[in-house]
Amino acid sequence: MNRRKALISLVSLGALGIGSYFYLNNESMKRLEPRNNRIPADLHVHLSKDANRREIINLLGQPGLVGLARSTAQEIYLNYHRVRDYGVFKEIDKDILGIIEFKGAFGVGSRGYVLNVQEVMAHHHISALGCKHPISEKDPREAVKEIHRQKGIAIINHPFVVPSSRLFPPSEIGYRFINDEERETIEDLALEVDEVETFNGQCIGLIPLLIDKRMANDLAKDYADYFKLRGFKGIATSDTHEVFDQVLTSGIYIPEEDLTFKKLKEYIETKNFYPVGNPISRTSFLKGHSKYIKSLFS
Repeated sequence: MNRRKALISLVSLGALGIGSYFYLNNESMKRLEPRNNRIPADLHVHLSKDANRREIINLLGQPGLVGLARSTAQEIYLNYHRVRDYGVFKEIDKDILGIIEFKGAFGVGSRGYVLNVQEVMAHHHISALGCKHPISEKDPREAVKEIHRQKGIAIINHPFVVPSSRLFPPSEIGYRFINDEERETIEDLALEVDEVETFNGQCIGLIPLLIDKRMANDLAKDYADYFKLRGFKGIATSDTHEVFDQVLTSGIYIPEEDLTFKKLKEYIETKNFYPVGNPISRTSFLKGHSKYIKSLFS
């Protein structure tokens, strides 16, 4: 190979590398900050139970509220009760809501709230906020009834996509768009749940036209608008999978003063919140789902 061809190859590889970097790192991934006397609340966050304790404390002690969503199907995620046992954690509502607070120099510090959340792995995933006891119902309608029996908040997650065992389309990295029968189910659920997740940060265009779930968020927004008699405002979440940088990139803004679970429930019921949704980057998505993707080939 002569020098000219070698130079062309080197430039081509460099351009490909730069192009790939910008394609994969297509979102800024900035954590939401408090504003106008409100804090961001990310109600759908999955973190590894094996994560470093000090790093978890530092992450959760930053301003905002994180709903630690353990899966009711398998105990692979960090749960509220483990964090509660950390020495720096103080409970506000027993088994439901607590706070990690740092005292800094000159009285300047930070505090972060942690909420007990279960992602009920029914056919349609339901977030159960503030429920003390495990919920194992596979029928999402029955799951919502149990959440309300425990005086919790029921939110239907990513209503237009459900788990799939296939990797490639019509599955989109473990999830697929719902069929007509499943659409009837979410129409029934609209009459029962307290809110709808209208923005899920994991619903990205990983490979546009091939593996692309962005439409799921658009459909969820239309779904919430259609059932306007239920008064849905729409919840935005990151649906963080393992990667710390995903936490609180999306969420809802709520008042912080004297925050309790009762007040959080009131804010959601009276729609005293506003959502801000930001998709995660393709690189972050792949990092977060790497364990799942590997399992499909094992």
